Amino acid sequence: MSFRYHKAIPILSLFHRPSVESSTTALRFLREHPVIKKQQATLEVSENPPTGTQLQILTGYLGGGFAAGKIVEGAHGVSDAVSILEKDRTKLNVPVLVNWEGGKVVLGGDKAQMEHLLEEIRKAA
Repeated sequence: MSFRYHKAIPILSLFHRPSVESSTTALRFLREHPVIKKQQATLEVSENPPTGTQLQILTGYLGGGFAAGKIVEGAHGVSDAVSILEKDRTKLNVPVLVNWEGGKVVLGGDKAQMEHLLEEIRKAA
């Protein structure tokens, strides 16, 4: 008898705003992608901005607190990003796709980068 350890299915989060065309396009692309359809990854879609803890993790994936300005318009650090989002959620530069297990972030719905992220998941499955 052999035992096989099953890998956990990666969780991808898409921080999304339906009124932003690039966000809607990214969501459509992800939902139609074979990695999602074959359940090699789970896609969670949120219209809420990331929490402070999530922003801390995201900026870490992007190289440090200075990256908060890439995620939140006008932010100069994580605490600043949190403060800005509490006042105006539309300052979040959507779409933001996150592979939490893989430590990867794709900003702005770049299709080639999303495809690369999904291909890494497919190869690891």
